[in-house]
Amino acid sequence: MAHKTLLVTTVKDEGPHILEWVAWHRLCGFDKIMVFQNGSTDLTQRSLKVMHSHGIIDYVGNDGARGSPQVRAYKRAARTQSFQDADWCLTIDGDEFFVSKHGSGTIGELIDRIAPADSMLINWRNFGSSGHRDMSDDLTSRRFTYTTPVSLAQRQLTGFKTLFRTSAYGRMGIHNARDPMKDTIARVNSSGLPEDQFELLNWRCKDPGGLALAQINHYPIRDASSFILKSLRGRAHQDHISN
Repeated sequence: MAHKTLLVTTVKDEGPHILEWVAWHRLCGFDKIMVFQNGSTDLTQRSLKVMHSHGIIDYVGNDGARGSPQVRAYKRAARTQSFQDADWCLTIDGDEFFVSKHGSGTIGELIDRIAPADSMLINWRNFGSSGHRDMSDDLTSRRFTYTTPVSLAQRQLTGFKTLFRTSAYGRMGIHNARDPMKDTIARVNSSGLPEDQFELLNWRCKDPGGLALAQINHYPIRDASSFILKSLRGRAHQDHISN
């Protein structure tokens, strides 16, 4: 069954990495990628405008008042025609890569696997620097390979991002989908287990199945030089707070 899928993100100063991020998720099969940018001082805006002009992404400027640009962006995204047209939506950050382990790794095959669920809570796997100190032109997905073991999510509550039906929720949130539109919402975890088979607390959950179907590769550090720049720019989701 064909599903119209939407991926939404907010970014700030992701110039060295944004092309790879977009290419990765196009290969995953997302039909539409919507990128909100707030306060970038590098070449992020230029790259996004070029991709937008070629129809690769939908780029939306999100500069504005102090507060939470990320929350503002998600509220704006929920009012767009792209969101209304989509059957499923996922929101992740610019340092997070969606990974499906089911079938050939496309988002459509994963959705077919978890149906009839309304949402899937996809756990993080955090990646470190792999000993790299300097920035490089090499791909993030190839440079950084040292990560937390799958067993961590089995025994410890870890962060997740939510893939959800747009008919079941009114809008996206940072971790959880918001404004449920049904009396009963069927949620599964990264292994496709129903909610009564795993522990859930706010924006974190466990996965006894060991992330069998999907995970979010989270690269919060990258190399030492990139981490310093990230700390200087401040957080992408709250423009007045530094890391």
